[in-house]
Amino acid sequence: MGHRTFVNVYRVQRAYGGPEQGGWWYNRGTCLSSIKTAVCSCPLFLTAFNRDVSESQHAADCGLHALVEQTRQEYAGHRDEWIPQEPGGDSPERVGEVFKTGVIKVSLSAHIGYNYPTRRTTYA
Repeated sequence: MGHRTFVNVYRVQRAYGGPEQGGWWYNRGTCLSSIKTAVCSCPLFLTAFNRDVSESQHAADCGLHALVEQTRQEYAGHRDEWIPQEPGGDSPERVGEVFKTGVIKVSLSAHIGYNYPTRRTTYA
């Protein structure tokens, strides 16, 4: 039985969550690209609860490895750099604010890519 697989590209940034306990941060992912691939015939264990698939779960001769590598090469020039602050812009951090451009993450999934978190995070 085949599986539809997506190659999702995310920009993952650390965002300020709030001042509790001296300040806390969370990962915020922005989906930059989602490539729908051909049906893969690799035997994968997918459930309604675990829809993400690891690249290592695919057979060595599966064409997805080449597509993932090609996608990684397309984003290879991206660097996680500090976002320049405007002169005099030393105001307190705001919830959801980011200070770096983020890292690029390429992953395989059984679903189309989406921005996360889907709800505002809170300190627990």
